[in-house]
Amino acid sequence: MSDQPPGNSPPRAREAVAAGKAWRPAVSKADDLADVYAICEAAHDKKAENVVALDVSNVSSIADTFVLATGTSDRHVRAVTDAVHEATRRLGVKPLGTEGYEEARWVLVDYGQTIVHIFQRETREHYDLERLWSDATQLEVPSPEPPPGPGELP
Repeated sequence: MSDQPPGNSPPRAREAVAAGKAWRPAVSKADDLADVYAICEAAHDKKAENVVALDVSNVSSIADTFVLATGTSDRHVRAVTDAVHEATRRLGVKPLGTEGYEEARWVLVDYGQTIVHIFQRETREHYDLERLWSDATQLEVPSPEPPPGPGELP
């Protein structure tokens, strides 16, 4: 986050403030959705469970989209987080901040319009963000291809 007042911020940041997303650079909805898909794909590639994307733009002023994913251990949560960081880096998107990486029970990665939450199962169940943000619309996100069945070619 910047300590600059809105008048001294870059033009895109001023546009974002005017849109109600303080200090968030404005990007098109299509670009934002492409980022969300890349994040979900990276999480799936690392075998994250229950990957969900929520459109919170109509119920929150802090972000447009939340992505939630579950890891099975602290190492798994970190691996999913690292994969998300790498996928967004390839897109030229840098996080504004990452919290909880060391303990890895709940890692939050802030990409401005998209906030990624990667939990261990117990923590996700305890905080139940899907219930908290139940007024949000769940987005259709690509799911991983099921493994080929016996006798099927990949």
